[in-house]
Amino acid sequence: MVDLSALEMAISLFYTGLMSFIIVTGATSGIGRAYALLLANKGYDLVLCGQRSTQLEELAQTIRQKFGRQVDTQIGDLADPQFQNAVIAKGQSLPLGGLINNAGFGTSDLFVTDAFEKQYKMMEVHCHAPMKLCHALIPQLLGKKGFVINVASMAADLPVPRAAIYAASKAALLRFSEVLDLEHIQDDLMVQCLMPGFTKSDFHGRLDHFEQATKSKGLIRWLTADQVVQNSWKRLKKGRVRVITGLVNRLVLYPLRRLPWCLYRLIAGSQKI
Repeated sequence: MVDLSALEMAISLFYTGLMSFIIVTGATSGIGRAYALLLANKGYDLVLCGQRSTQLEELAQTIRQKFGRQVDTQIGDLADPQFQNAVIAKGQSLPLGGLINNAGFGTSDLFVTDAFEKQYKMMEVHCHAPMKLCHALIPQLLGKKGFVINVASMAADLPVPRAAIYAASKAALLRFSEVLDLEHIQDDLMVQCLMPGFTKSDFHGRLDHFEQATKSKGLIRWLTADQVVQNSWKRLKKGRVRVITGLVNRLVLYPLRRLPWCLYRLIAGSQKI
């Protein structure tokens, strides 16, 4: 007589072995949401992390219905070490294929006039949380073509007024990603630092006159989150570590980061802040 419970367990274990989960932080909207939809379309199961439970659950349900993928949601703030530990525990309990550290936020205040607690929280979300997740979860990704994508910004390469901690934390994330890549060249681990420019998402949604402010003008080129993520995925498969999205953005950033400091200081310091 066949033991159906044992057979079901064997089938479940076999199926679990075929699954590959990707953790996406900051998945509620914008770039994180675009990553979630792209990965689900490519057959990955997902762990989606974010603070807005209603939006995150709606996204999860959309993915389940449209793509038939398994989706786990983790609701919390990545600035909270306990939530960081919860995400790590979830990742360690699953067959993991990748990690996307996308959670982040910005401010538009001068460093000395903004609340220090907000600036400290930014460092926690942009630097400490991604590093902690990488340290705990990368061992699961080695030897099986796993990947890590750390979402930084073009500001990682440029000092930007009113973005002291934002630019500094993204610069740290960029250098961290580059070193991770060097340390794991022999381990079949793909590492990317995505450096988007102006991207239409909730990140910029608090701007006054948002639609007018997000129109492409001159050398300022706005991309959609989907365009940014498609670019990221395409270049990940090509082994690109430092990815600046948009041709115009690359053409603008290249000469700017090679200007003598005195000249860059004169240009950036003359901007009305």
